[in-house]
Parts: sequence; C-alpha cells; structure tokens
Amino acid sequence: MNKSIIKIAISICGIASLVGCGSTQSTSSSTSQEEKKLTVSLYVNGGTMPEGSQTSYAVSYGDTIDFPLPNRDNYTFMGWVTGETANDKKYTSYDPIYKDLELYAKWELHNYPTSLGDSFLLGEYPQTLIEDENLISRLEKISTLDSNGYINLLGRKFKKTTAELATDKPELVYVSRSGKTTFATGTTYYFEVEPIQWRVMSGKNLKTGFLMSEYVLGNSPFNDLRSDREIDGQIIHANNYKYSYLRNYLTSTFYNLVFSSSEKKVITLTNVDNSKETATQTSGENQYACDNTSDYIFAMSYAEGSSEQYNLTTNELRQAYATDYARATGCLCNDGISTYWTRSPDPEHADNSSYWNYDGGIYGHGVGIESGGIRPGINIDIS
Repeated sequence: MNKSIIKIAISICGIASLVGCGSTQSTSSSTSQEEKKLTVSLYVNGGTMPEGSQTSYAVSYGDTIDFPLPNRDNYTFMGWVTGETANDKKYTSYDPIYKDLELYAKWELHNYPTSLGDSFLLGEYPQTLIEDENLISRLEKISTLDSNGYINLLGRKFKKTTAELATDKPELVYVSRSGKTTFATGTTYYFEVEPIQWRVMSGKNLKTGFLMSEYVLGNSPFNDLRSDREIDGQIIHANNYKYSYLRNYLTSTFYNLVFSSSEKKVITLTNVDNSKETATQTSGENQYACDNTSDYIFAMSYAEGSSEQYNLTTNELRQAYATDYARATGCLCNDGISTYWTRSPDPEHADNSSYWNYDGGIYGHGVGIESGGIRPGINIDIS
C-alpha cells in the first residue's frame, strides 16, 4: 500500500478523535450547567407577600417562575427588579432564569388627585373576560391562589370562575363586552381583576364626594329569607334593608375583598337614609321603610336612583352595563344592560324589594331572586 495514503488516513483519524473528544467535553459541561439548581430570592422592600407565597425559589437552569404579587399600603407594585437604579433589569414570569438572583419589589407611591373629576378609580374586582388563548393556556397551568382566591401572573391578578348564568329569562343570551364570547353555564372562564370605576355623583372639583359604581359588578339576593322574623321584639320584614343579606354582603365580604386597608382610609362612614321619603315609588307612604344605617358602602335608594341632582331622571340615564364577570356569574341582563338592586322596599309587598330593571324602570321583585345586580355607592374624602 502507498505510504502517503496510510499517513493521510492516520492523520484524519487523529483529527476526528480530537474533535470527538472536544465535543464530549462541551456536552458534559452543558449538561452539568442545565442540571444545576439556581436560587432566586425575593425581597418585598416594605411590602407583604400573599399568604402562602415563597420568598425563595430553587429553579432549574432556563426555567421561569410565576412570581407572586406583593402588597403595600399607599403604593402600586411595579415589578421584581435586580436593584434600585433605572437600568436594573425587571424580571417577569416570561423570563428564563440563568443565574442566581436577588430580586427586589419596586414600588410607586400612589397619590390621589387633588380634587374629584367625572370618575374615580378605587378598589379592584374581577371584571373583563380573558380571551387571549396564550394567556389562558398559562393561567390553566397555575393552581396556586392568593388569600382572595386570585391567580397572580405577570404582575396582574385573575379570577377563575365557572359560569352560572341567570335563569329568569332563558331566552336571553349573554355575550362578553368584546362580542367575541357567548357565555355558557358550566364553562370555566378567566377574568382580570381590575380597578373599579366610580361615577362621581356629587363633589366634582372638591375633595369629598358621593360616588356610584359605573358598572354593575356582580349579583346577590336582596335577602335569603322571604318571611317575617322577630329581632329584639320587633317584627322584621323580608324587605328590611338593615337586616338584609345584601347589606351584610356589601359591608363585610364585598367591602373587605374590594378595598385595601389604605383605600378604606378615604371611604367615609355614611349615615344611610332609609326613611320612607327615600323609598317611596308612589304618592303614598312606604310602610316597610326601615331604620337608618351607618355604612361605608351601600345600595342606592329609590330617591338617589331617580334624583335630578345626580342626573338620573330618565330610564336611559339609569341603565347600567354589567361587567363580563357579572354577566357570566348570574346578573339578569339584556344586551349587556343589567338589573340592579336598590335598598328601598317595595311599598306593597313585605317580601318584595325594588330594583332598577334593564329598561331603566323601577320594579318590585321577590327578595330571594339571585340575579339582582350590585351597583353600590360610597362617600369618599381624599384630603
């Protein structure tokens, strides 16, 4: 055999051996790096973490984290960052982790405006339907909930809910505000938890005012009892607002879910007028009017809901759209316009209370109906 051919063959084999050896070392190094556990530590920087949330994570190389959403009175959470300067990187649940990290909660001081305008944002509640398939896919993989039952993802909050539509009028169709989704009972949906928009009814250009929610936010029965009962020797009718399920729900469960401790500081305690003058729909007196109450949040009265002062003198002006969440969870709506309870009793029947219909008219309905909407009012002082 030709010696030069043998030398070339040997040289090629040597080169292949060297290349193969180098490749094995690189693969081994890469594998070792990917198997290494990395530590991500979170510092709330004056805030508090949701109950049950971690402050330290052990993650694999290249993994992502569904970061929790901390809270801090009078501040808005802006994200998890690597430090305190403007150039520090912000990490989200989309960012893969490639090294050990110490991340700090970034906060922005929340200041209220110097005076009230036409509307005001305060509190938060599930409202808009999530229709983005990619986001829904991410949400479906998360089972951890915060203390309010919300999913925290990408610095936002979401509510997972199985729809249960109002059954009062089966012929009505419930569609999302975008028009893209027709809600169906038994189907699971996700809704974004968003700031509540309030309409300023009085106090424009001032620091104090009376506000009514712009949209119908949810639904509730007026009362869970349809018969009279005796409390402290007094006969209490089923349409008595003071002892109603609706008032108890608004002033406890709803109030505490919707408003943070700092937001509650600007809501003033109101002497809620429940007199017959505020409850009368007709020329006669309302025999079922109850005692006044002291509340931070309340249902509107018949008088407030038809007030010239608040520009609610026509049926059209009284109509209110329901949020996506309210439509999917049981509010009686027609083309998105919802019914909503007043706190005023029906003047003729002890087991009926008054509510604004989706046509803007006032009607009496059985206190046990669960499809009556919630459109509350509050008084605030931002000074």
